[in-house]
Amino acid sequence: MPSWRCPPVESQDILTTPPPVTFTPRSEQRHQEFFYRVGLVYAVTRDVALYALESTTMAVQTVRLIDGGIAEPQQGKMREMGVKVDWADGRVSATLGFYDIAMTRVVSTPAHG
Repeated sequence: MPSWRCPPVESQDILTTPPPVTFTPRSEQRHQEFFYRVGLVYAVTRDVALYALESTTMAVQTVRLIDGGIAEPQQGKMREMGVKVDWADGRVSATLGFYDIAMTRVVSTPAHG
């Protein structure tokens, strides 16, 4: 069952800082991103099915960068594949899945100390 979504994403960072810091306390970014989720299920038998799924994600980061700007949103891609099995006329089921998750634009903060 494929699905697509393309919502406008707004991120706001409201930051209050004591003087003498001199950057605007409000910043705003607008992003237009395309997200998708596509999956496939193949019934090997009545009780065993193979599946695969791929999807993309985005998460707003509320981190202030060194230059005073707002970090771009994180982006990710997830791939999953596996097998689903039913036993005892569907009263017991199990899923074995394998994942690959890749994230980009991940901001990390420096260690202090």
